[in-house]
Amino acid sequence: MQTVTLELPDAVDLGEVRLMIFASLFGKGTISSGKAAALLGMKRTDFLLAVGQYGISVFSDDEDDLKRATKIRL
Repeated sequence: MQTVTLELPDAVDLGEVRLMIFASLFGKGTISSGKAAALLGMKRTDFLLAVGQYGISVFSDDEDDLKRATKIRL
């Protein structure tokens, strides 16, 4: 495990910064949602709900996959 040290203004919410970092890593596929949640000390479901505020999808399918999966055959 690596450690990062940052100097930030007092007005910056450290919890928010940590969430942003782990949300970004999750969005890139670097870490799982479960690992990110554990490192943040939160429930996985809460993490998955929180990442949405950064525009990160919790689904791994791309738009074409979703269109194929939802196409109805008559």
